[in-house]
Amino acid sequence: MLESVQPVRQTPARGPQAPATRILSLSRRPDVAGKLAASLGDEYRVVHTAELKEAIRHLRRVKPDLVVVGPHVPVLDAQLLFQSVRSLDSSKQTGFVMLISRPDQELISRAYESGVDLVLTLPATADSVANHLRATHARMKLGSEFDDLLTPDRLPTFEGYQTDYYRRPLSPGGGDLMTWFDAPDGSFYVAIADVEGKGIRAGSFAFAYQGYIRSAILTCVDQGRGAPSEVLSVVNRLATEDPMLSGKHFSIVLMRWDRQNHLVTYANAGHCEPLLLSSTRTGFRKTGEIPVGLLSDTVFHDEILSLGPGEAILLYTDGLTELRSQDGALAGTELLVTIAREAPTLQDLAESLLAASGRQHFDDDVMIFRLKREGGEEPAAL
Repeated sequence: MLESVQPVRQTPARGPQAPATRILSLSRRPDVAGKLAASLGDEYRVVHTAELKEAIRHLRRVKPDLVVVGPHVPVLDAQLLFQSVRSLDSSKQTGFVMLISRPDQELISRAYESGVDLVLTLPATADSVANHLRATHARMKLGSEFDDLLTPDRLPTFEGYQTDYYRRPLSPGGGDLMTWFDAPDGSFYVAIADVEGKGIRAGSFAFAYQGYIRSAILTCVDQGRGAPSEVLSVVNRLATEDPMLSGKHFSIVLMRWDRQNHLVTYANAGHCEPLLLSSTRTGFRKTGEIPVGLLSDTVFHDEILSLGPGEAILLYTDGLTELRSQDGALAGTELLVTIAREAPTLQDLAESLLAASGRQHFDDDVMIFRLKREGGEEPAAL
């Protein structure tokens, strides 16, 4: 029962201050959790249980800031708890920490590849473990701040159209970004990009690229050359000439929407192909050059698409199509198109793709944007 999960250190009343950081400990050793709570101090509230089912119930009810799995917990239990953490549909990310009793490099590598935030090898003092947990929590808070910067807090509304986006980062501070820009000439730009790497480091580069993208759009529009291909050329030149970004690259789809004429123009630099969601036309828009930041003289090209009533265009990152089923098969674009045509919301799309793959969470960051023209569907010219 959930009620049997007891805090090993109760935080005193704190008044209007920020609430204590909550840690869920799954361990066969309650004394270890007690020592850890004492070392962390009153700013942290540690709740301990020895049972996996109780841990999962508490996780879903409370959504702690960190989950710590002790060294004597079976690997399968740790994996099941980790899957439960990653399947949480919450704006707040929960960190996952594993304590292991011996330096098993294969286990450590698999844990980090799957998205575990920290693996600590014991023996270690309670103070040392506490310091690592503080650092992990601080890193995750910084990553969450990057998440807020790399995702719009709103999308504008336009008569006759629906716009929607969805983001599900694997861990705070990932390299997926989305930005939009309502240009002075009446056009509307949307960019979705995927920066090389993972975590906060990737997020910091994504933040720099986001600034380049927005300033390049404004500059090009002011100069009367606002085609997405021209904007990407400017971004690519800035990225390749910036010594701080040397050797870094990112894929991107930049789309300009002319809502008066129902036209979408986009340029693709090494990114997932945009998908046309229509019952009468092909769902694949295959085009694209190499990613931004590799070669300064890359030439980008535009594709133009007319959206008919009831049709939509979908931009996304490869976390969707590279999701692997339990037998190792990739989800792929065809499955994505099939599900996306029927999904009423982007969250429904993501959850249906997981269900079709027999998975509870994605293996990578996920970002999706959909632009849909309202009305009954009828043929439109390419």
